[in-house]
Amino acid sequence: MRNIKLRFFGSIRAAAKKEESDYETYPGQTVYDLLKSLSDCYGKTFRDEIFLQSADLPRDDVVVLINGVTVKHTALGETTAAPGDVITLLPTFPGGG
Repeated sequence: MRNIKLRFFGSIRAAAKKEESDYETYPGQTVYDLLKSLSDCYGKTFRDEIFLQSADLPRDDVVVLINGVTVKHTALGETTAAPGDVITLLPTFPGGG
């Protein structure tokens, strides 16, 4: 098992009902697997914030960062976290400027 830190922002934070959490990953667990596991843990509202309702594909408006670096959605199934990594989940915020 490897310990990582999870950080949640915006509507994902509201769905998780927490700002951050420690999490034990297992060897070979991908970020996609992690998202699925978190959805099982935090329930339907969280799952709906992360995944499309019609498929097990991450929503386009969810940003996943590992140690501040964006992980492309196409790489979620191949990317793993190392001990001590910080994974941040946040929705894309509307607006701009």
